[in-house]
Amino acid sequence: MAAQAPGPIDFALVGLGMVLNVGAQVALKYASGGHPLSIGEPAALLRTLLSPLALLAMALYAASVVNWIVVLSRMDLGLAYPLMALSYILTFVLGMWCFHEPWSWTRLAGVMVIILGIALLTRPVPTPTAP
Repeated sequence: MAAQAPGPIDFALVGLGMVLNVGAQVALKYASGGHPLSIGEPAALLRTLLSPLALLAMALYAASVVNWIVVLSRMDLGLAYPLMALSYILTFVLGMWCFHEPWSWTRLAGVMVIILGIALLTRPVPTPTAP
């Protein structure tokens, strides 16, 4: 079931989905307190899970799911989902900025591969002509 050609609102909704997902990831990273957690520490995990930042992350994820349902009702899955890969790039940048995570030329090459993949996956598909 192909959707109609996407317009600016559709792309804005995909962008909103990216922001909601990345915001949730950043909130979860802050909620972890910057120290390793373990399944063997259920009290620490529960405390983290119930922290305001973890609850914010869950709310962002819930809003993201609602937004994504709207996106998928308006766009082809094969177009919408590859665009979400841009969130990997945003997460990479925010990881460096907010958490001082390292960067490398290899990681930067990975970002370029993601961009190339998105460019290829989002190209218009030619419509076959009838003989």
